[in-house]
Amino acid sequence: MTDLLDSNPQRSSAGVRGRRTLVSSRRAKGSNQWIVWLGRVGILAVFLVGWSLLPVNEALRARWPVFDEFFLSSPGAVVEEFQRLLIGNELDFWVNFWFTVKGASLGLVVGLACSVTMALILTSSRLLRSALTPIMDLVNAIPTVALIPVIVLMFGSTLETSVVIAALSVFFFTVFNAYAGGASMPKDLANNAAMLGASRAELMWKLRVRYVLAWTIQILPGAIGHALASAFAAELFSGSPGLGRLVMQAILSINSDLVFATVTVIAVLGVSLTMMGSAFSARYLHWFTKSR
Repeated sequence: MTDLLDSNPQRSSAGVRGRRTLVSSRRAKGSNQWIVWLGRVGILAVFLVGWSLLPVNEALRARWPVFDEFFLSSPGAVVEEFQRLLIGNELDFWVNFWFTVKGASLGLVVGLACSVTMALILTSSRLLRSALTPIMDLVNAIPTVALIPVIVLMFGSTLETSVVIAALSVFFFTVFNAYAGGASMPKDLANNAAMLGASRAELMWKLRVRYVLAWTIQILPGAIGHALASAFAAELFSGSPGLGRLVMQAILSINSDLVFATVTVIAVLGVSLTMMGSAFSARYLHWFTKSR
């Protein structure tokens, strides 16, 4: 009894030290986050200041005409163009914006669905895997942009062109990773399920699909970027409605303010969608890891 009483103060002091260590580590982490954000804001401020000063430097413009404000624009001019686009809805900005979002979103969904289905087929049939893998490697070697003229001939300057190009880009970006996920399913798990009477279809749709989905969702942020970039490229080259067509109109009219404003919108849209994809990926993979 005396030993227990003597040991209690030691345990109490150890607990206090542990709590203090936890609090100090949280404070250090919080201070590091502030430093990171201050660094990001500082880099952005330096970029904006440099962008504002370069076009007004006459010596620089005389030597390199590309730094002229006519070509390089300026932050103030881009902000004014933003106001005309977002508030005034010039050039049917919101119509074109939603066309790009719709084309990229539909292409992402179609591409991921086809990728998961193909990965399940390849990992479940050795014969189909031997037959389809060389063909997929051959088609994957063709740049997606090179297929835009063919798709335009088939579908015209429509939303379907953006969807098909985005779907192809997402499919070939994710299918090999999805296949690797399906192949990573432990053989012992498959053997045990087969011993319990599971059919090949049940093995595929109840067990293997979890690994395929996990490895696909792991690269979801990159797939979102591919879908958006491909939809934008399809609009740029085909003239179908979207932000890509706005950029092409700005280039033809030599309107650098509109070019920079539209590209900034695409960048913000891409970062926002990628962050959403990263959050979803982290949440799903956390659940997948715990459920294994």
